[in-house]
Amino acid sequence: MKWLALIAFSILLLLNIFDGYSTIVLMERGFTEANPFMDWIMSYFGVTKAIVLTKGLFFSVLAWVSYKICIRKKTTVREKVFLISAYTITISYYSYFMYTKNFQYMLLIN
Repeated sequence: MKWLALIAFSILLLLNIFDGYSTIVLMERGFTEANPFMDWIMSYFGVTKAIVLTKGLFFSVLAWVSYKICIRKKTTVREKVFLISAYTITISYYSYFMYTKNFQYMLLIN
C-alpha cells in the first residue's frame, strides 16, 4: 500500500511539473489558460506564482492525507480504496489533459 501510494504520488508530481512548465511556456507564446479559475488566479498573482501556489497547496494536502493514511498500522479497506481511487482519478485527469491540450500545443510550437 505504501509503495503504491509513493509511486502514484511520484507520477502525479511529474505530471504536475510538466503541466506547470508547459503552461508557463505556452502562456509566454500567447496561449490563454483554459481553466477560468486558474486564469483569474494568474491575473491576480502572475503566471509563475499562481502555478507554484496552487500546485504547492494541492501537493501539501495530498501529501498530508497520504501520509496520515499510510503511517497507520491498521488502515481500513475504505481508506485504502479512497486513497487509490483518488490517485487513479487524479492521474487519469492530468494524463488526459496533458495529452489533449498542453502536450499537443507544445508540439505545435516546436
